[in-house]
Amino acid sequence: MDALRKAKGAPITSLEIARQVMEGRGLKDDGRAVVVIRKRVGACLAKLREKGVARDVPMAGEYKGWELVR
Repeated sequence: MDALRKAKGAPITSLEIARQVMEGRGLKDDGRAVVVIRKRVGACLAKLREKGVARDVPMAGEYKGWELVR
C-alpha cells in the first residue's frame, strides 16, 4: 500500500513494488528473490482489486500498472 501511495497518482508495476518491498526488508535484489516477492505482491494486488482499493492500468508493452482507486 505504501508503494501505491508514494506513486503519486502514476501507475506502478508489480516489479517496482516488489523491489521497494525488498529494499525495505533489506533483501538482496537477486533474480530468484524478485520472482518470489513479485508473486506475493501480485496476489496482494489482486485482493486489493477485488476489494475496490486498487485497479490495474494498461501500460506500454507487456506490463500493467497499478494505482489506488480514489
